[in-house]
Amino acid sequence: MGIEQPADVATLPIIGISGLFNLGGTYNDDFTTAINSFQVGDQISISLGRHSLRAGAELERVQDNYNLPGVKRGTIDFLSFPDFLLGENGTQNGTGTSNLYSSSAQAGITDRHFRVNNFSAFLQDDIKLTPQLTVNAGLRWEVFGGLREQDGRLVNFWPGVANNDFISGSSYTGYVVADNYRGTLPTGVERAGNDSGTEHATSLGNVGPRIGIAWRPFANNNRLVVRSGYGLYYSRTSGNNVLQLLLEPPYVASLYNVGTSNSGATFQNPWGTGLPTASEFPIWSPRTPDAQGYIQNIEQGWTSPITQQWNLDLQYAPLPNLLWEAGYVGSRGEHLATFRLPNQAALASPSHAINGETTNTVENAYLRVPVLGFSPSGIWQVETEGNSLYSGLQTSLTKRFSHGVQFKAAYTFSKTLDDVPTSSPNLFVNSTGYTAVWGGLLIADQNRRRSSWGLADFDRTHRFVFSYLWQLPQLHAGNALLKAAANGWQLTGVSTLQSGDALTAYDVNSGTIYGMYYGPAQLAAGSKGTVATHGSTESRLNNWINANAFSTPAAVGDGNDFGNSGRGIVRGPNQNNSDFSVIRDFPLHLHGEEQTFQFRVETFNIFNHPQFRDPSTTLGSGFGQVTSSAVMPRLLQLAAKVNF
Repeated sequence: MGIEQPADVATLPIIGISGLFNLGGTYNDDFTTAINSFQVGDQISISLGRHSLRAGAELERVQDNYNLPGVKRGTIDFLSFPDFLLGENGTQNGTGTSNLYSSSAQAGITDRHFRVNNFSAFLQDDIKLTPQLTVNAGLRWEVFGGLREQDGRLVNFWPGVANNDFISGSSYTGYVVADNYRGTLPTGVERAGNDSGTEHATSLGNVGPRIGIAWRPFANNNRLVVRSGYGLYYSRTSGNNVLQLLLEPPYVASLYNVGTSNSGATFQNPWGTGLPTASEFPIWSPRTPDAQGYIQNIEQGWTSPITQQWNLDLQYAPLPNLLWEAGYVGSRGEHLATFRLPNQAALASPSHAINGETTNTVENAYLRVPVLGFSPSGIWQVETEGNSLYSGLQTSLTKRFSHGVQFKAAYTFSKTLDDVPTSSPNLFVNSTGYTAVWGGLLIADQNRRRSSWGLADFDRTHRFVFSYLWQLPQLHAGNALLKAAANGWQLTGVSTLQSGDALTAYDVNSGTIYGMYYGPAQLAAGSKGTVATHGSTESRLNNWINANAFSTPAAVGDGNDFGNSGRGIVRGPNQNNSDFSVIRDFPLHLHGEEQTFQFRVETFNIFNHPQFRDPSTTLGSGFGQVTSSAVMPRLLQLAAKVNF
């Protein structure tokens, strides 16, 4: 039985059987790219008395030409191997539901020729105010040029300009094209006023000050130094964010059916009537009030992420080869790249109708959305609205190499908060493996960012790392054979001890009345302080998180509200790992040249501490259970090499 392919491609689709295997490669197969980068810049340095001035500028032009035809190969997903073998539609198998859980495909023009111009300039002055006090002051100006597409094939969707008055011919509102778009536009499609897909193509106000201070409190003592600094930094966002616009109409048409909407699909014809060929594009597809479409977009007000960093450190050298450091480090992130579903359904009432709906049901959620024509989770918006805050006490003791010994012991006590979760459950069950990409996905109310503020997924309160090297003492006298056997040995190792990372509990029944099918779990009454179980690590493997601490989220209509549990309410397993190596170098003298033969005995996890991955954090079967190890059991390996 042959599979009818999507248009413009004759490659095996991506076929996935849940929990078993995948066939057909990935979207990135056959990807081609050619990137050219041109840079010109210079800097000058001037010394004037106590001042050491530096200034410079750089201009960069990037050409990114690429084609991603793999998106047109299509995907097919099965929930079981029997479904894969049967491959019938809902009528043929008598269940009303196809054996194909989901089918998706794209067709259209997938090559783009992106162009961008960047400019930066800086001025810095290092001022030695006194023999004991030095100040570094600087200013950097960053101009990140808006990304343009040479042929005008850059089309975005701005939910804020879309309206639902379809009677007046607004079925194309929301679509925004670059100013250099070629062709006639349907009524309702707007031009961005620049060649990018966002409202402000180029920001000219990215000016970042930096200041640093180094102070030696005692004139006759060089052992103690106080350092402090502050800087404001702008980041250019990843070009991958703009690449998500590749699948936008009118240059690409998409088909995605899942569950009941895929009931007519068969393995032989997974995509129904199919999609147009590339020669038919551009094709503008109007929104319709009862559709549940899907689109990826970049927010209208896209801007540059900002990071502020500050620190205050003490450095003290009690001995010539020993340095102790202690300090406070802080960081604040704003306008971080993140990901949101802005078409979340709102709650209706008889006094507050939404698109004519006055009741709230799971079934009518797609009619209570801000932009009709897309499902509540059908607009995937990449935006620069994320926030983060880090505070940390960092201390270390470093011994430089002397008398055959060197080591460094470092400890950090810290806390990281953000509203950019990166461990949210998969949004779609398909072989492309969509997760919270592009910076992270809000876990709860998509219109209330504060509800996702909490401990970062990677936050670890305590972290201690100890690394060392000991070159064993050399024998300089005695038996030559004994010296040959005893000399040249080194012992090295590194130990890492750290807290578990912050975990968040999820429930697929959370937020269903809003058209969402994931969200934070609901804490049961009186469950505060009982979320985490207690005991040894091994005794908690099957119940790391107490399932009884959760209940069903509050009912709204025939669905559920979002749960009330926050982020990071329980810690994952701690880590305690030590690696150790024994090294011996043997000098060689071959052909008149000095060479070294090195023999190594390397032991990973030398103390054989069990170390585990995080438990499942989605309520249901297996919730709270630890099922895999993070580190292998003790592993011993031998290695040899010749240095010449």
